Amino acid sequence: MTKLILLILVSCVMCMVACEQERDPCLQPQNVYLRARSMKNVGDTTIADSLLPAPRWIAVDSGVVILFAPKTAAFNLPLNPHADSARFSLQPDSAVLSFDTVVFFYERQLHFLSNACGFTYYFSLQNVRFTQHHIDSVLLKNDEVNGNANTPEHVQVFL
Repeated sequence: MTKLILLILVSCVMCMVACEQERDPCLQPQNVYLRARSMKNVGDTTIADSLLPAPRWIAVDSGVVILFAPKTAAFNLPLNPHADSARFSLQPDSAVLSFDTVVFFYERQLHFLSNACGFTYYFSLQNVRFTQHHIDSVLLKNDEVNGNANTPEHVQVFL
């Protein structure tokens, strides 16, 4: 009798496992980041990367601190899919208590990736405002933030 109950139990478990639907894995990035690069003028018409000694970006609205490796010029910053702007504080050197605030204004578009991955937000940069303690200017190079790694950086920050 116990063998019969065990056989029925094993059969039920096998039926449940066999009926499970396997989903295709999501093989593409789902997060979209604004790519920024720190730059400096080295001549009348020449610009170069400005390697920051110990950079720190702080997402002001969420309080998240984004640390980067020393001597970095390229930054990936997350935009808020629930707002039309994102505020960041840039501290070029974490050893010096001096900040600039950069505000990115954008439009959001819901974008379907695939059945496995679902949806994500793409962004169209509209404007940028900033304080000028360390920052000289900010140039919008590419206003479409869509996760395509083959496009140029979106923003150049001149220090």
